[in-house]
Amino acid sequence: MIAVRVISLRGSPRRAGMSAQLAAIPGLDWQFVDAAEAVPTDLPHDEEATLQTIRRSLTRGELGCFASHFGIWRRLAAMPAASTMVVLEDDLLLDPVFFTNLEAIAVSIPDIPYLRLHAKAPAPANVVGRVAGRHLVRYRGMAFGTQAYLLRQPAAARLVASITRIVRPIDDELDRYWAHRVVSMGVFPFPVLELGGPSTIEGERRGLAPATWREPRYQARRAVESLRRRIANLRLALGLPL
Repeated sequence: MIAVRVISLRGSPRRAGMSAQLAAIPGLDWQFVDAAEAVPTDLPHDEEATLQTIRRSLTRGELGCFASHFGIWRRLAAMPAASTMVVLEDDLLLDPVFFTNLEAIAVSIPDIPYLRLHAKAPAPANVVGRVAGRHLVRYRGMAFGTQAYLLRQPAAARLVASITRIVRPIDDELDRYWAHRVVSMGVFPFPVLELGGPSTIEGERRGLAPATWREPRYQARRAVESLRRRIANLRLALGLPL
């Protein structure tokens, strides 16, 4: 059975709405996971690298979000190789039909280790098939957001092994398939909808002024990332492994 884990701040009023939706889906193995409020000691935040990479500091909310998702990846990575999880955040409206058929959907795509169920940005993507009556796409750029995704144990293990420090927001890190070699796949239309409302993380992020110092180093890093992404996309287009 696929485990569904919902990241949520302890005591969040959002839990009631998510609980009602998930409890109405028969046979679903789901539970809340308290959002982390601090990063683990063995996953340090490299502030210097962050400023050089995204030209600003990470907010407390972004660090907690990173630690929360990374903690779930660690748990999944320690499970048997056939294990699969769906990770959700708590501000979503779910398609009950999709989630009722979650296990059958996962069985129908055994070769996909990571599947986005939502994206924050209209990233370029190639349609590569169909799943559950929806388009199956491969993203060629940054889709952003960690609201909802399916993740298998081998992909979780690869992500955990590739990340030794916190440099950028968690969704930026998850989108870097050219670095960790977990291909970014997704479905469209999305089976979840992000509910409107104030975002603590987004508010904190917008309140930070970009650090404009060391501009040449920042531009050089961007150029390297762009080149690596282009090479990865070319390999995937040619049917080669990353």
